Amino acid sequence: MERIGAFSDITAEILSEELGISYRQVLKHIEKLTKAGIIERDGGKRYGKWKVKE
Repeated sequence: MERIGAFSDITAEILSEELGISYRQVLKHIEKLTKAGIIERDGGKRYGKWKVKE
Protein backbone atom coordinates (compact mmCIF):
# COMPACT_ATOMS: atom_id res chain seq x y z
CA MET A 1 0.00 0.00 0.00
CA GLU A 2 2.77 2.44 0.87
CA ARG A 3 4.55 1.74 -2.42
CA ILE A 4 1.38 2.27 -4.45
CA GLY A 5 0.63 5.51 -2.59
CA ALA A 6 4.15 6.84 -3.02
CA PHE A 7 4.61 5.69 -6.62
CA SER A 8 1.22 5.75 -8.31
CA ASP A 9 2.66 4.58 -11.63
CA ILE A 10 4.40 1.51 -10.16
CA THR A 11 3.94 -1.72 -12.11
CA ALA A 12 2.99 -5.17 -10.85
CA GLU A 13 6.34 -6.43 -12.13
CA ILE A 14 8.28 -3.94 -9.99
CA LEU A 15 6.09 -4.70 -6.97
CA SER A 16 6.74 -8.43 -7.35
CA GLU A 17 10.50 -7.84 -7.36
CA GLU A 18 10.39 -5.52 -4.35
CA LEU A 19 8.06 -7.73 -2.32
CA GLY A 20 9.71 -11.01 -3.29
CA ILE A 21 6.48 -12.60 -4.49
CA SER A 22 5.36 -13.72 -7.92
CA TYR A 23 3.84 -11.39 -10.49
CA ARG A 24 0.62 -13.42 -10.38
CA GLN A 25 0.37 -13.02 -6.59
CA VAL A 26 0.72 -9.25 -6.96
CA LEU A 27 -2.13 -9.24 -9.48
CA LYS A 28 -4.33 -11.21 -7.07
CA HIS A 29 -3.59 -8.76 -4.24
CA ILE A 30 -4.32 -5.78 -6.48
CA GLU A 31 -7.62 -7.38 -7.50
CA LYS A 32 -8.59 -7.92 -3.84
CA LEU A 33 -7.66 -4.34 -2.89
CA THR A 34 -9.63 -2.97 -5.85
CA LYS A 35 -12.73 -5.02 -5.01
CA ALA A 36 -12.49 -3.92 -1.37
CA GLY A 37 -12.45 -0.28 -2.52
CA ILE A 38 -9.04 0.44 -1.02
CA ILE A 39 -7.32 1.32 -4.30
CA GLU A 40 -8.58 2.34 -7.72
CA ARG A 41 -7.08 2.73 -11.17
CA ASP A 42 -7.20 6.20 -12.73
CA GLY A 43 -6.78 5.81 -16.49
CA GLY A 44 -5.92 2.87 -18.68
CA LYS A 45 -3.56 -0.05 -18.26
CA ARG A 46 -0.62 1.56 -19.99
CA TYR A 47 -0.67 5.17 -18.81
CA GLY A 48 -2.96 4.96 -15.80
CA LYS A 49 -2.03 5.52 -12.18
CA TRP A 50 -3.12 3.90 -8.94
CA LYS A 51 -4.92 5.89 -6.26
CA VAL A 52 -5.20 4.84 -2.63
CA LYS A 53 -8.64 5.83 -1.38
CA GLU A 54 -8.83 7.44 2.00
